Amino acid sequence: MNKYIKILLGCMILTSFYTHTIDLQSENLIVSRMTISDVFGGLAIVLFVMIKLSKKSKKTFFPLIYKLSFLVCFGFLMSVITSLNVRSTIFETLIVLYLILLSYVLFELFKKSIKQFSYLLTITCFFMSMIGLYDLVAVNNNWITVFENPSARHATSGFRYFAQAGNYSFTMLTIFIPLLYSEIDISLSKEFKIFLSVTIVLTVLFMIGSGAISIIISFGLGVVFFLIQNYKNKMLRIHLSLLLTSIFVFFMGICFFANKFYQNILHRVESRVTKRNMETPDASFIVENFNNSIQAFKDNVFFGTGLGGFVNNYSEFEIHGTYLKMLGETGVIGLVFYVVFLVFFIRMIVRSKESFLTLFIPFLIASLISWSYNYHFRKKEFWILLAFLMIVGEKNKKTTEYAEE
Repeated sequence: MNKYIKILLGCMILTSFYTHTIDLQSENLIVSRMTISDVFGGLAIVLFVMIKLSKKSKKTFFPLIYKLSFLVCFGFLMSVITSLNVRSTIFETLIVLYLILLSYVLFELFKKSIKQFSYLLTITCFFMSMIGLYDLVAVNNNWITVFENPSARHATSGFRYFAQAGNYSFTMLTIFIPLLYSEIDISLSKEFKIFLSVTIVLTVLFMIGSGAISIIISFGLGVVFFLIQNYKNKMLRIHLSLLLTSIFVFFMGICFFANKFYQNILHRVESRVTKRNMETPDASFIVENFNNSIQAFKDNVFFGTGLGGFVNNYSEFEIHGTYLKMLGETGVIGLVFYVVFLVFFIRMIVRSKESFLTLFIPFLIASLISWSYNYHFRKKEFWILLAFLMIVGEKNKKTTEYAEE
């Protein structure tokens, strides 16, 4: 039966970069938010639970980090007490619950098949990036595209929004780069490492193509930290020079083949970094986001507005940034539970002697920076990442002992 669950999980991963929902306009919250990937993921969870229930005598290993995840989920649910949108709070909590369960099932099914897990993620990102970069050029030149109505200003591939594309690419890169340079014993072939290297380059270009400036900056910082950590690695410097060359060629090419995208990138860099004008919406949004989040917290210190209760009450936009979202929408209670989870998550990584997790530390720092602007708890890629980190951690005795209750 595990074989069928793995197939469902494989389909879930392979379709995870297609985030268009079944019917976005539907009044049914599930239908309006569910993707094809979620269908596969949901079926995998149901089948997994059915098998577990049929084997009541067998003890289930449940890592501490997942127990803490459920604690955070409980904290989210408690915010319903003062929620300004009870329906949204319950639904947002259920989404997080689904993602936690999905991550745990991934962990259970692939903890002895990390090579398969690595192959699935790499193949997914290879095709995601190839299709996304092609569609970007195609839509700018009136060619036939793979996905319907792709953006001419952002590389989005099958994603609904450019920020989703940037977040997904960034998270996968935080897996791929340490995987390429680590000494993790999963017997990766020379051919696969070449394929992985090509996928890394394509995914970086796709991430840049997304135009998600905060993500690109976070990744750049992660690379700098990674270089500092591994400054003696000559092969890393060679790879970096090839990557920079690829980025240069990419930008030269888009000047001619994707001019709308090129102009949009220039505008986004200028409006957010080089020529920031606080009187414009592009620059003032982050300040308003901060002020409104603090005000929501002050109005209800313990439970906030309720998860999802901020929109249409304090702003027409959702709170940007996990830390502010925890503060404004879940108050002290939700924030404390989240901080506990985050502390244990960080300790799990930094205390391990596994080479992959050691090499992941620079990207952990980059992720912590990125999460200040992006809400990672509702991102499927974060829970895929967590499952991968937990599996790697299982190969290290100290990490295993720490993860157990």
